Amino acid sequence: ILASAVQPPAQAGVDSALANLIEMGAIRDGADEVLTPLGHHLAGLPVDARLGKMILFGAVFKCLDPVLCIAASLSYKSPLVQPFGLREQARASHDRFWRVHRSDHLAIWEAYREWDHICREQGGHAASRWCDRFYVSSQSMRMIAEMMRSFRQLLVSSGFVPRGDVVGGRARDASRPGVPSGRANDANRN
Repeated sequence: ILASAVQPPAQAGVDSALANLIEMGAIRDGADEVLTPLGHHLAGLPVDARLGKMILFGAVFKCLDPVLCIAASLSYKSPLVQPFGLREQARASHDRFWRVHRSDHLAIWEAYREWDHICREQGGHAASRWCDRFYVSSQSMRMIAEMMRSFRQLLVSSGFVPRGDVVGGRARDASRPGVPSGRANDANRN
């Protein structure tokens, strides 16, 4: 099919993509090369297959919100900015997010959680001031939030995540019924 396209992709690229999909379990190896159940779910997600698999496994393992945030930031860009001439101040400021888990990806999740809490409790202007103070891009945060909502809606509409597992557009935390995931430990943080 691809060979008949106006500008067909290079065969080496097609072979590499096919090998990656087989390796990740999205396509069965063999002459027929059919989609696996995982492949059918991945086909409905408008992201790189590896990110799609991460999102699906986030739903399966009940850690959807952090995974959606990380997938969105990988699909878009990191909200943690380091302006020229202010790199050291920005890095020092970002330490507050990184020191919790010692992970760049989870630092983005920590920053998102703080930003989201401020948005919900104090509004957009307060969240923008917070972003300026901690060298976080408010535009990137808004885009990540929108991408998370889109990914979540795709999971719900495809039936992968039951509608009842989403509260107010956020995934329900399996450990605390009625509490959106990522919020269960907020009371313990203060």
